[in-house]
Amino acid sequence: MKKQDHVAPNVYSIAQAYVYPKGKPMAIINEEKEVAGFVMYGLDGDDELWIWRLSIDTPYQRKGYGKEAVKKVIENVLREYPEEKQLWLGTNPENERAIKFYTSLGFKDSGKTAYDNEKVFVYNLK
Repeated sequence: MKKQDHVAPNVYSIAQAYVYPKGKPMAIINEEKEVAGFVMYGLDGDDELWIWRLSIDTPYQRKGYGKEAVKKVIENVLREYPEEKQLWLGTNPENERAIKFYTSLGFKDSGKTAYDNEKVFVYNLK
């Protein structure tokens, strides 16, 4: 996958999942069995449920892969963490496409920031 400006490299995310086993990495595969992207979710150090990474390779962007990946994460989360009430994610506050994308899926601006001043969004699972 080509490097993207607003997301950590996949190799970093995979290493992070190895070091922090609460992270659950998933490849996003297209109809031709090619890797179209990557998503990782799981509990953080405070036991809050986060989408840690979402990356769609440039040729596959705006084709529904990200939307389907987030829907699959929500489906998995509801099954794997039935007690959780919220799903969190952060994005660069200048990444207007990501903000529009996440809000279109039902994520709300939490008014919080995290990490490197990422804008934090929350999805209510219940």
